[in-house]
Amino acid sequence: MLVLLVFGVLLYEVPLSGQDETPPEAGEPLYNYASIRLPEEHIPFFLHNNRHVATICKKDSQCPYKKHLENLKYCWGYEKFCKPEFRFGYPVCSYVDMGWTDTLESAEDIFWKQADFGYARERLEEIHVLCQPKETFAELQSYTQLNFRPIEDAKCDIVIEKPTYFMKLDAGVNMYHHFCDFINLYLTQHVNNSFSTDVHIVMWDTDGKIRVTILARSTEYRKILNQNELVNALKTVSMFEVQIVDYKYKELGFLDQLRITHNTDIFIGMHGAGLTHLLFLPDWAAVFELYNCEDERCYLDLARLRGVHYITWRRQNKVFPQDKGHHPTLGEHPKFTNYSFDVEEFMYLVLSAADHVLQHPKWPFKKKRDEL
Repeated sequence: MLVLLVFGVLLYEVPLSGQDETPPEAGEPLYNYASIRLPEEHIPFFLHNNRHVATICKKDSQCPYKKHLENLKYCWGYEKFCKPEFRFGYPVCSYVDMGWTDTLESAEDIFWKQADFGYARERLEEIHVLCQPKETFAELQSYTQLNFRPIEDAKCDIVIEKPTYFMKLDAGVNMYHHFCDFINLYLTQHVNNSFSTDVHIVMWDTDGKIRVTILARSTEYRKILNQNELVNALKTVSMFEVQIVDYKYKELGFLDQLRITHNTDIFIGMHGAGLTHLLFLPDWAAVFELYNCEDERCYLDLARLRGVHYITWRRQNKVFPQDKGHHPTLGEHPKFTNYSFDVEEFMYLVLSAADHVLQHPKWPFKKKRDEL
């Protein structure tokens, strides 16, 4: 089972000593209905589980949800006294997998308990109170009251005014794990009756991002004509941290150039002297000579001698030269033109370089365990 670490910080308006409650002005609604950030069809289920809000709504002429008060029997399905006919939904099976069960009824019940709100009910039934404070807010008794108002006096750097969840993803590398983890977060909100779309989610991610550096060229030849397109494609991958650099010595000092290179995990550039920087890459890095311009051994051998992983463009029909090249004395030559590259093939090669980085034993963020 996936492990998800979630802290729910539920913030309610609680008057502190010395701060008077101000009654609502005439004409104001009795409740902040705008704080109920839910789809309209979910409102009856919210009111079922928050009867105090339903009671206020009945008395308040400005309540926008009065039409839902007649549907207070509606329930998600995990509530203790939720009748089956009023549940949010129930699975319908059209056939039975004989390996799991032998009747449609039991198949539907298994699905509801394992992949529907029945799962939330089982979690709720597992909850036990281990200890309770003797007095309300007993855990605050060891604190002293401040001699100023933190919010009013602007003494807070950050003010959190809505429920906030700190979320540690089991794995942030594919859609499957993201889906599972956010389903768990969704269920967590139901289990503690805090379901709302108006929440903060703080991603607690200790996995290091893969730093991708693209070496741009300000020379006349071997420019990447669709560089922006390639960069935008890279930025769709959440684990990539992308930057473009141009190592002009008059604008960027040599030590600064080395600092950038040494803090790069995938170094991408066209064939040219700038690729000599691969000598200063960390041991786990990969250098991607975007196109070698038919000079196959130059930076391949340099990378081999340095001991870093090397890749280059492989499919000739996926690279598009601007023309055949036009050297003043050599004539047509692949080093003397500019190029565009197929985005899909480019991403395939970069992701293969990323796989090398992630699997390298010296990668600082390499997991110490195998994932089941």
